[in-house]
Amino acid sequence: MKKKLTVEERIVRMICKSWYTKKRLREKLISEGYPENDVEEALQAFEQDGYIDDEFFMKTYLEGKRNSNPRGFWAYKTELERLGIEKDLLEQFRSIYFPPSEEVKDGIELIRKWFQQGETSRDRIIQRLSRKGFSYDIAEWSWNLFQANRE
Repeated sequence: MKKKLTVEERIVRMICKSWYTKKRLREKLISEGYPENDVEEALQAFEQDGYIDDEFFMKTYLEGKRNSNPRGFWAYKTELERLGIEKDLLEQFRSIYFPPSEEVKDGIELIRKWFQQGETSRDRIIQRLSRKGFSYDIAEWSWNLFQANRE
């Protein structure tokens, strides 16, 4: 008969295989039947030792997504909430890690790419940006800067 892993052993196995936020680890461990108090104590210890770091998770996730599939603030915010990033950290996300100026840069890059693919309609490009999580204001700002730099 197989011995059940301790909470600490289970956390180690989980974080060695994939990226997890503290909230997602907590949910998974409790759903596997580990006592809530043991889970909280273990998560605290791992967090204090730097093995669980939601801020680092958020920064790394954002960098990877921006390089491979840029999106707007609202798309990233929704995804990070779904992944378990806490609200206080999400508030820093906009001001520190993804200010509007960075979002506009990503918007301009997408517009440049779509222009090269033959999409030149302002309205369709604004719609495409909106579907990727850009607000109308950011999409419009990106379009205007793109047009100004083309001339």
